[in-house]
Amino acid sequence: MKLKVMFALTILLASFALAGGTKAVERGTYILNLGGRDVGHNTYTLEKGKKGYKSRAQTVLNLPQGRVVLTTDLELSEELTPIYYQLKATLPGQVQSIETTIKGDKAKSVIDVGGTIRKTSTKLTLPCYILDNNMIDHWCYLVKKLDLSSAKEQTINLFVPQAALTTNLTLKKKKEEEIKIGGKSYKAVVMEGILASKIELTLYIEPKEMKLLKVVIPEQNFSAELSSKVKPIK
Repeated sequence: MKLKVMFALTILLASFALAGGTKAVERGTYILNLGGRDVGHNTYTLEKGKKGYKSRAQTVLNLPQGRVVLTTDLELSEELTPIYYQLKATLPGQVQSIETTIKGDKAKSVIDVGGTIRKTSTKLTLPCYILDNNMIDHWCYLVKKLDLSSAKEQTINLFVPQAALTTNLTLKKKKEEEIKIGGKSYKAVVMEGILASKIELTLYIEPKEMKLLKVVIPEQNFSAELSSKVKPIK
């Protein structure tokens, strides 16, 4: 996968300047695997404020092209829909950034790619959730809106800030199974779906806490798996 494609379609994790009165309600670490090799990690903290939530996250990738560090600030409503999003991506030889403010059904963004600035306005289909593929905390938030007891197909409207576009994710419960991650066994609900009408994926979700355990995207030869700690990447 080319670095440019990875940035355009996948990103996430954050270093967030928090206001007072927040309380951590969830933390997570995920190991990112590309082409059968661990290439980095994603860590996040979700905090509850007086109004909605704030996410602190960071993704680090060690790719053949070089080291990539992605940080994001994300503000969410009580329903976990995005209100404000800021991303900084440090790539080999270049820094990129995105700042998005969402009000109603409009997302207004300022995208800076190596000093070239582009402003966009995107109309959203509500309710709409944010998703940058490798930024696993986004996946963590949207799975909380799923009905794991239903056998019906579920559709989630998405906003992809890097591309300043909307798309959707359709998911359907396939089965329940026990999986082992990091030496620990979990009872998981397995959801299979299609992202952007063409990308097949599978989500493994712990139903009691609505905790994302694993994401698998075969087309990109990519997976992200819950971990108790960050693994050193060789």
